[in-house]
This record gives sequence, C-alpha cells and structure tokens, in this order.
Amino acid sequence: MPMKHGLNLNPRAARAGASKRSFTLTELLVAIGIIVIIAGVTAIGVQRIAREARISSATNSVIAALDNARAYAIRDNRLTALVFRPRQDGSAVFIELVIVQQPTFGGDVYQVDGVLLERFTPRPETSVRRLPNGIKVAGPFLGSFGENLEDVWVTQSHFPNINPETGDGEQSGQLLAVMFAGDGTVVTRNAVLDGNLAFADFNNNGLLDYGGAEYAILNGNAPSAFSSGAGSFQQLREDDESTLAFVTYVAVYDDDAARAAGDPSEWTAVGNHGQLGPDDGYYDDLVAPLPNNPDEPGAPLAYISRNADRIHFNRYTGVVMR
Repeated sequence: MPMKHGLNLNPRAARAGASKRSFTLTELLVAIGIIVIIAGVTAIGVQRIAREARISSATNSVIAALDNARAYAIRDNRLTALVFRPRQDGSAVFIELVIVQQPTFGGDVYQVDGVLLERFTPRPETSVRRLPNGIKVAGPFLGSFGENLEDVWVTQSHFPNINPETGDGEQSGQLLAVMFAGDGTVVTRNAVLDGNLAFADFNNNGLLDYGGAEYAILNGNAPSAFSSGAGSFQQLREDDESTLAFVTYVAVYDDDAARAAGDPSEWTAVGNHGQLGPDDGYYDDLVAPLPNNPDEPGAPLAYISRNADRIHFNRYTGVVMR
C-alpha cells in the first residue's frame, strides 16, 4: 500500500515530538521574574530575621547586666547603676554596659559651685559587656519634676557626626543610666542628697574627665559648662565623664536602621526645663526627636516607639519586666 508523504500516522511519535518543544522567550522571562521576586522576598525576610536576632541578643545582654547591677546594690546596700556608655569603632558606635557603684558607703560627694555631685566608680570584678555595633539604648526624658515625658527619647551621642571641639554637627547625647537603691528598687536620685547629679569615674583616677581635660572636683575645680547646668550633661567626646542621666526604663533599638529610615537632623534639642518645643531648645545636649509629624514612619521618634524592645521595672521591687 503506498504511503502518504508528510503525514505521521503514529500517535506515539507525535506525542514524543511535541514533548521536545522548547520554552518561548516570554515563558522564560516570566519564570525569571518569579525567581527574582521569590529571591527578593527571601532576602528581605532574612534581613528582618537578622535584625530581630541582633535586637533580641542585645536586649538579653542588657537584662542580664541590669540583673547583675541590682544584685550588687542589694548585696552591698549601696547605690549601683548600669551605665550605657557609647564607644567608637571606626565609623561605627557601640554601647558598653558598665556597672558603677558608690566607692564607699554613703558615696563620694563633692560640692561644685553650690551643686552636689556624686562620684561612682566601675566595679573592678565586673566584666564590661558590649552590644553589637549600631545597637543603642534610649530612655525617656525626665522633666523638671522627674516626670517621664514619654513622647521624647534621649539616647547616646553619635561621635562620627559630632565635632568634639565645637559641638557642631549632629545633636550630642547623654550617658544614660539605670540606678538601683539598696533595696533593689529603681531610683533617679540619692535620697539623702539635695540633688541628683552624679558622674562615673570610668578610669578611676579621682578626677572628672571632660572636654579633653581633667578636673579636680574635690577642690571645686570643675568645667565651666558644669555650673551652667546644661553643658555638664553634654557628651561630645568618647571619654567625657559627663553627668549621668538616670532613667526609669529603657528601649533597645537599631540605631543604624533608625538612621536609614529617617533624617538624623530631626533628632534635635527640645524644651525649656521639660516644656517641649522645637524653637526654644534649652537642653542643647539632648538627642530628642521632634519630627514635624510624629506618625511619619521615617521619623526617629516613631521608629524607636514602634520598633524598640522596651525594658520596664516593677515599681515596688525593681525586678526587670518585659
């Protein structure tokens, strides 16, 4: 029987030929696009998990250091504080957790220009913990009467962006600290003193190191900025032993992410003795965000409020609460 050329009557062969058909260019582009989207979503998820892990690890370190400071305060029946000390690592800033204490029962107290100033020293047997680069600790700004102004955050200086000689550049910050009394409760002042000013003598030389100079406060020789009331809080240099800003709770946050999310120039001075206002800044040493719109996602105030790990304390016992 004659065969008809060009006609394949074998269905199995026809299916085999169809299975060898290649992808079209459109199909390849769609597949590549899907892969790119999946990879992007995965990368974002991994970055988010990594950031959360950094914050979680830092928070655990802070809680452990706070527990240690409270235990020392109870054991020794002395005022003991955990200081969040900023340090510079190249262009990065990291926070050291330093436990300081009254060196003697009742403390070393000096009177400078009519102001009482208490000296704390690091506990020699306590190792200093370090938070990862870029992780900082914020606290509420305490107003004139010690009230928490929860809409204002105070945090540490970012030294790479500050001129240590003039103070020009980004707003400087403070040496935040949490202080425990002998009964373990959180306090913001020495109850037996008519004042709440204190400094940490980190190098234990008996002097107040400030602005690149050493001051013998025992003899009333203190930096001129101290008598002004505001400058003594300002930390322009990494080794400044500026007066401690005692806070009643803290917030651990990713400072690098906060800077990436908003304009650091929004971290400005606020208020005259606690009266908030962007145009009448009295405390030029505060890092206190005042965005035009507090609900703006990129505003530093909003970033810390929404993303930080907050650490509170039981008001009656001082025990850490999450």
